[in-house]
Formats: sequence, structure tokens, C-alpha cells
Amino acid sequence: MTELKLVRNAAGWLRRFAIAISVLMFSLAVAISNFGLAQSTDTGANSVIDYSLTFNEGRSDQVAEHPDGNFILGQTNVTWEAWIYQTSRNVAGTVRAGIFSKEMNFVLGTDSGRLWSAFQTGGNVWNDNIYTRAVVPLNTWTHVAFVKAGTTMRVFMNGQLVEERANAAPQTINGNEYLNSGSPYRFSIGRRHNGEAFVGRIDEVRVWESVVRTEAQIAANMHTKVVAGNASGLVGYWDFNEPPGTQLAYDRNTGGYTQNLSLVNSPTRTDVKTVSSNNLDTVITFPRTYLPGVGGWT
Repeated sequence: MTELKLVRNAAGWLRRFAIAISVLMFSLAVAISNFGLAQSTDTGANSVIDYSLTFNEGRSDQVAEHPDGNFILGQTNVTWEAWIYQTSRNVAGTVRAGIFSKEMNFVLGTDSGRLWSAFQTGGNVWNDNIYTRAVVPLNTWTHVAFVKAGTTMRVFMNGQLVEERANAAPQTINGNEYLNSGSPYRFSIGRRHNGEAFVGRIDEVRVWESVVRTEAQIAANMHTKVVAGNASGLVGYWDFNEPPGTQLAYDRNTGGYTQNLSLVNSPTRTDVKTVSSNNLDTVITFPRTYLPGVGGWT
């Protein structure tokens, strides 16, 4: 009788164990679906995957362009922000890389890895105003912000001020010079019109008009999505969370001025997180804060 009782207990334990494993596997499947392996919606607004946009790896002609030739012209105070992951410092024979630019007006990027800004002062004369001492590391996610406050330029890296210089910019961003075709130069992300291309990934681009973002604001918000009620002055917000193959970057700005970017020469989307296998384990790595459209990780 004792032996039979042990067998029955073992059988019951096995049944309970099998049920528990089944419930656990179902829960894991739901969790994985919610945490990044599910398909995005058409616009990516509800994407559970945090994509970044990859530019110019193996080429030098990929760029995201704004449709409005007058974007941020005439502005005295502007803030540009993004997460960047630079993979090369030299493309097409130049060590300069344009992260943000509007040809014949300004370029904000890197020069030999140092954060760099330049503005045209008129007559096709450029002032290379700032070369920071801070160098953006390769193959590492880094948050950068360029803040124009009148004629003063401030440059931030990972939420900290790394350079401030007076008389480094014109009082207002003026001019609307045109290409030979008669079309205006566009605000561009990932490449300057003259070929100074950024090589690597860019994510979470935010442009603030008539706003001088502070060090505290930049540091506090670089790890979060922009909340509509806290977005005064936001005139462009592109998170690049659209499904791979989409040739637009949808503006997540909820204000009255919303403009989608055109992707020229098909820059590609890459998941910010990486997934690998280690024996029977699946290892998911987050190199920085994960910012999908919805959901998240705990």
C-alpha cells in the first residue's frame, strides 16, 4: 500500500508539474509577443519594437529629408536631439559626418569623432564654430543635443554639457538657398548635401523650435518618450519605429505642425535590442533605454 501511495503522489506531482510548465510556456509566449517579437502596425505608432534608422553602411547617399524647405528658418532658439550609434568616422574620404543639416544654413554632426557645429554667415562663408573636446565613441549608443540660444551654441553628450560658446551662431537661422533645380535645400538627417555622411544608426530625433532646452530637461527626457502635454515647442519628433521597408518616417508630434520624413535611398531599420542564443538560453541585450511605441520591458 505504501508503494502504491508513493506512485500516486508521484503521478499527481507530475501532472501538476506538467500543468505548471504549460502555463509558464504560454505566459512566456505572450510576454515575448508583447516585448518585441510581434509585428508593428503600419505607421509604427504602436510598435512594440524600438527600431533605429541605419544610414550609409557600405554607401554614402542615404538620408532622411524634411518636406518643408522653410523648416526652422527664421528661428533664434532651436534644440536638436537624437540618440546616435556611429560605426565609422571616415566615408567617401571625409571625417566629417552630418547628423542634422540644412545646406547653406547649418550642419550639426561630428568631425573626427568630436561633436561639431557650423553655420553659414552669408556669401557662402561658413564658420566652423564648435569642435568639442568630447569624442563620440564608436559602436556605442550616445545621446547628443545641440542647443542654439541666440548666438550662443551649447552641445550636450549623454545629458551633460560638453561645450558652450558665445557668438557661435547667427542670431536667426535665415536664408532659403536653392538647388539648381529650383527646389530648396531640405532639413536632412544622416547626411549633409555635400556628401558628409553619417555612418551608423540614429534614433529618437526631436527638434524644438523657440525652445532652449536645459541640461536638466535633456538629461531627464532622453530616456523617455515625449509626452504630448509636455511638448511645448516640439516641431518634429521621429522615432523610426515604422516596420522595416517603410520609406517614410512618421512625425510623432501631436501638435498642429506634423511632417513626415522621406527616406532617400532606403536607409534600413534595426532593432535597438539584440537577441542571441547561449546553449538553450535566449539572451536579450539592451545597449540603451528601449523606447518602443507601446509596451516595454520589466
